[in-house]
Amino acid sequence: MDGCLLEIHSEVHIERHLDNDKNERWFQWFNRTWYGDKENILGIILSIEDVSERIQNELKLEKLEVLFKEKTEIGKIGHWEYDAEKNELFWYNITKAINTGKYVNGRIPLLTAKGNNIWVLAAGQPIIKDKVFVGLIGTFQDIMDIVRAEAKIIENERLLRTVLDNLPLNAY
Repeated sequence: MDGCLLEIHSEVHIERHLDNDKNERWFQWFNRTWYGDKENILGIILSIEDVSERIQNELKLEKLEVLFKEKTEIGKIGHWEYDAEKNELFWYNITKAINTGKYVNGRIPLLTAKGNNIWVLAAGQPIIKDKVFVGLIGTFQDIMDIVRAEAKIIENERLLRTVLDNLPLNAY
């Protein structure tokens, strides 16, 4: 505050405090020089605001965003959104890809932004505002490992059937 009397305005500060019950409180404050009619300094104006709820909500949101990012990467899950008014499709995080232009619930093939063909399990919901369709929002999960495993099972079953069908003895 000494700088305020030297006509230096402070930046906005946010500080954390613990009250007597050890509850966390956040305060935003700044100070300004108070001038008289003749531009002489009369004192300091100090503004303090309790911003605890806002800071706590920001911290919760930040934690949720970190958890969401980690879950999408670990689970190979992404999300997308279609804006019908702008006719724009947005792919978020790991979901940047080229779609086929058709909305489908279930397994669908996709071409990734890197040109790789993958299979995903997709689901979505329409967005309705004032009884008007304005877009779609949904999620999808990369299921390439599952698709490869299923293809391998089918290949092994065919191989086994071929072997059994061509044995010299009848095997049942």
